[in-house]
Amino acid sequence: MLTYDDQGLSYKFIWKAKIPHRIKLFLWLLENQVVLTKDNMIKRNWQGDPSCYFCPSNESINHLFFLCPVAKVIWGTVALCLGPNNIPENTNQ
Repeated sequence: MLTYDDQGLSYKFIWKAKIPHRIKLFLWLLENQVVLTKDNMIKRNWQGDPSCYFCPSNESINHLFFLCPVAKVIWGTVALCLGPNNIPENTNQ
């Protein structure tokens, strides 16, 4: 649900999910694009380096959780461990 651009549709799924409250809260913050990644901190006048710690791209929520090469390896490992039947392909390359 986090990879879709439909705003607001996943809110009810987040709050009704049978997962710990802290994870619900984090997913809600992620959905609202307010997680303090470097691009969001720069909007709040942070003067640091905007580049990702893992690669030369600028850090954003989408980059950090889905597009960074390290994130892709992590998600691939999670997919292998969980054995999902249908993994969405990333067409935004």
